[in-house]
Amino acid sequence: NPLKITIGNDTIICKGQNAKIHVLPKGGDSTYTIYLLKNTVKIDSITNASCNIQYNFFAKTSVKTTYEILLEDGCTKLSDSALITVDVFPPPLVKASISKLKICYGDSVTIAASASGGATNSTYSYVWTPGAITKRTTNIAPPASAWYIIKANDDCSSSAFDSVYVEVEPKPIADFTVANTSGCEPFTTQFINNTTI
Repeated sequence: NPLKITIGNDTIICKGQNAKIHVLPKGGDSTYTIYLLKNTVKIDSITNASCNIQYNFFAKTSVKTTYEILLEDGCTKLSDSALITVDVFPPPLVKASISKLKICYGDSVTIAASASGGATNSTYSYVWTPGAITKRTTNIAPPASAWYIIKANDDCSSSAFDSVYVEVEPKPIADFTVANTSGCEPFTTQFINNTTI
């Protein structure tokens, strides 16, 4: 019987994960060597494999890669091979936004984040810093101007980051001096406004 190799379908993985490549050999003299090749270079092998038993290769890649699986039995003149492509989910993206660029001291502002990309049908998690706020959209009332950084994660790829700057007008401080504090009746004086904010 001619050699025949059956493999799994093309697959897509998270960056840093291993892709499991299923291999099922048949035909020939029933004792096989199975090779995993990348760019025609043998990078892994399974020896003394048996007919109709599933074996697995584990391949790690950070970019879309096509692998060749080669089946030989040391007896049959014609080997058999098959190709499988392993793709990698792109990292997620996140965009931060703010409802107002500048607020008065004591006022609040809405900051929001929107993530996209990453693994298919991802459920994203969000964390705002400072504050460790885990909501996608939130109201804040910072006491002073500050950067707010959003981290979004899809539990597959590396986290995505963006930031917004919240500018807060300083708290006004009243500063007055009095020209004269005493005098004859009827007494009048002048208040001098030295407030700078």
